[in-house]
Amino acid sequence: MFKTSLKLKHRKKTELFVLLCPLIYETWKKKTRTVPAGFETDGHSYPKVLDAILGNPVASETIEAAVCHDHACREGKMSRRQADKEYSQAMSDLGWNFKSGGWSRAFRRKRNWIGVRIGAGLKWIQDKFKKRKKP
Repeated sequence: MFKTSLKLKHRKKTELFVLLCPLIYETWKKKTRTVPAGFETDGHSYPKVLDAILGNPVASETIEAAVCHDHACREGKMSRRQADKEYSQAMSDLGWNFKSGGWSRAFRRKRNWIGVRIGAGLKWIQDKFKKRKKP
């Protein structure tokens, strides 16, 4: 459950958005996740080739889940698998589940999860190689 509202501002000449105030999310395990103001996000981190299928990575009803996922992946305090699981649960908390949205929203949640799983995985691998190349 999200405890605060999302407020983003686009950074000119980039594909990034800056969080203007902290975003607070309480997980289903009653753990509080806080994304600090000033955090930069690209929205749902799926490959650009999937934009036509999945839609704009920022203009979405589940952008809060994407911001929390980006923060969890960059923070590195949990595995990617756990971050992806929380991403899916956060989308469910936003109403993208069978109970409140029917098959359509449940399917779209799974579709976005797969897209982010692919995109964040590619980004994670890319970042690991960058770290290895540094002297």
